[in-house]
Amino acid sequence: MNQILKTLKRSTKAGHIVAPRDMDRVEVWLKKFTAEAETGDVHKLTYHVISQSGQEIAVKANFSMVDNPLYGKLVYQTMTTA
Repeated sequence: MNQILKTLKRSTKAGHIVAPRDMDRVEVWLKKFTAEAETGDVHKLTYHVISQSGQEIAVKANFSMVDNPLYGKLVYQTMTTA
């Protein structure tokens, strides 16, 4: 999981948009979800992100575990403002 987060932070801006005050909680939650979720599971998480202008925005995220024939288990995320 740490490798996923490192890759995410290195290859996209997604790892940098989680607000610092929520980063530890989101990382712990995502590690647990990734380790325990079964295909088809959907879980919700509310946290804050940093907008392009630097403002914190509360978001509600839905995380789904899917089974991709090429890559195996993947986590898909959709989010809306809270």
